[in-house]
Amino acid sequence: MAKGLMSIPSAEASSLNRKQLQELLLSGLDGLRFLLVLDDVWDKGSWDVNKLVLSMNSSGSRVLLTTRNIVMAESTDEVKSHCHQLQPLTFKDSYDLFCKRAFTKDGICPDNVTETATNIVKKCAGLPLAIIAAGSMMSTKEKTDTEWSRVLESIQKDLRNGEMGVQQALLVSYRNLPHHLKPCFLLLSVIPYDSEISRKKLVRLWIAEGFVQEKDDKTLEATAEDYLTQLINRSMIEVAIASSNGKVKVCRVHDLLHDLAISLSANDKEHEKKLRSVFMFSSGAPVVLKSSIVGKIFKLVRILDLEDGNVLKLPKEIGDLLHLRYLGLRGIKLKKLPRTLHKLFHLQTLDIRRTQIKIITFQIRCLRNLRHLDMRQDDQSIHIPMGLSRLDKLQVLTGLQASPTVVQEIASLSQLKKLSIENLNIEDAENLCSYVTNLKELLYLSISADDNRPLDLATLKPSSCLQKLHLAGTLQTLPYWFGQLESLTKLRLSFSQLEDDPLSVLSLLPYLLFLQLNNAYQGRVMRCCCPGFKKLKIFIITELEELEEWDVDEGAMPSVQEVWIMSCEKLQTVPAGLQSLGTLQRLRLVGMPNSFVGRLGELGEDFGTNKPDCRRKFCQVLTCKSVQARAVKWRLTENAENGPPGDKSAIRRHKRAARTGSQ
Repeated sequence: MAKGLMSIPSAEASSLNRKQLQELLLSGLDGLRFLLVLDDVWDKGSWDVNKLVLSMNSSGSRVLLTTRNIVMAESTDEVKSHCHQLQPLTFKDSYDLFCKRAFTKDGICPDNVTETATNIVKKCAGLPLAIIAAGSMMSTKEKTDTEWSRVLESIQKDLRNGEMGVQQALLVSYRNLPHHLKPCFLLLSVIPYDSEISRKKLVRLWIAEGFVQEKDDKTLEATAEDYLTQLINRSMIEVAIASSNGKVKVCRVHDLLHDLAISLSANDKEHEKKLRSVFMFSSGAPVVLKSSIVGKIFKLVRILDLEDGNVLKLPKEIGDLLHLRYLGLRGIKLKKLPRTLHKLFHLQTLDIRRTQIKIITFQIRCLRNLRHLDMRQDDQSIHIPMGLSRLDKLQVLTGLQASPTVVQEIASLSQLKKLSIENLNIEDAENLCSYVTNLKELLYLSISADDNRPLDLATLKPSSCLQKLHLAGTLQTLPYWFGQLESLTKLRLSFSQLEDDPLSVLSLLPYLLFLQLNNAYQGRVMRCCCPGFKKLKIFIITELEELEEWDVDEGAMPSVQEVWIMSCEKLQTVPAGLQSLGTLQRLRLVGMPNSFVGRLGELGEDFGTNKPDCRRKFCQVLTCKSVQARAVKWRLTENAENGPPGDKSAIRRHKRAARTGSQ
């Protein structure tokens, strides 16, 4: 909880003991009146720890705690509390909720299915999750009495006591899934309880398992994403994190649905004796993969995911897993890969991010079915001597170290959708520009230079469908083609040393949602003109060392929700034009002088008062040495993910992330 409220990184939180975390939490809440919501609490011990801290706050704060554990609820009687037993929804509320889910356009039930809808709602017995599951299921059915009556009859057969509890409702929803979605849902049983999984990983696992069927007009990945959308629309999967363009980034599954997936998977007789997937979750003790186990027990495995496991070496027998489609080695302390990996002809995904690998030594050209090669490291790129040109199905290639051979081979990767190349020198830049122009499917491009010499990217003509671009290296001027990036939604410029204000060009990009300028501009004045940045939601400026004045015209950035200002030491004050931004929800300050924060506090009373829909909240300004809350009429959050502003290690992490585009 302290990590979440005080916005400190996981690594630093893990190094603190319980007492230090309590003190950190208390100091951050000191003097503030707050409402703290603790959802789905099961552990009485966790409440006991928080109770000691919260009881020391005398500002009239409140804690709202939800639990399905009666013992947990009764343990709160030592403090002044009220225990509210939630009752089932009334029929009217149940029916309204059902209609909102079943009839997504207007929430109105057609007359021809009203009676059947009423009977289905009654079966849900006022249980919200059961109603949501039933409504989401019925939203996919034809709006005819015949079809709805058939579903109702099926429900009645499954019920013994005439009412549908939550588990029965979820089971009915599962049984009504199209056949191709059922195994996709069941795969969620392998995810640890109360955890999340990235959209990209989930999609790749489905493909590796063979759950996704090839279609003439769509890639496997696009079809799998359609499957995910269907499961989300049916409320079988929840969205945990969405990107600025609304696309799902991280998913999770409700714990009751997770229990259902585990139960159904345990009863799946078809695969009872066939080990197809092996997952390892973070472990403190070193793990040794014995050759005998890998060679015999893992023989039919399609997925081997060792992410964040304490594995130091892979046995050469990994190369004998001829059915392997997914090899996940992200975050393990591996220094080299077995040379036998060239035998994994069916491998589709190789993820070696955050390892200690520096070079690919096996013959990668043999992996003819490889689709995703993720290699991005924290502080280095990975060298591939040769063989990339043979990987004609490759769609994702990241963390690649530039070389004349590599740059030339990229031209053959016509299916490439994501490319991240690092350590590019000026000699290879010209060739890369001509080859990238041929990549018509490219949606994401990241280029990082190896020195401070200006990169000549004038001849680069990215695909018209390019959506994300990151350039790290000296440009001095923006190439002319920047104004033609009409599909661009996300842009990062790092260490560009631009001499002219880049906003005059960038503000005209019609679909830009995210913009970060990291040590990218050397000028003293920067200006957002009206009606620029019409769709921009997140704007981050980092280490613009000479910037003294930032002007925002009224009417500019009409959709912006979040602004970061990081380590701009000469900037005098927040742009006065931000006052008119009724959509602004967060202003995050990292490494800014005390004088800057002080001036913001003086201006705070006047900000946002002319916009009736403007939402401003008190939040926290953190300092390096002590965690103190400071009330300002803004929502201020110091460094929400990577440490307090004075933390030099945090600043280094930001710089490294800016170079690699890994944030």
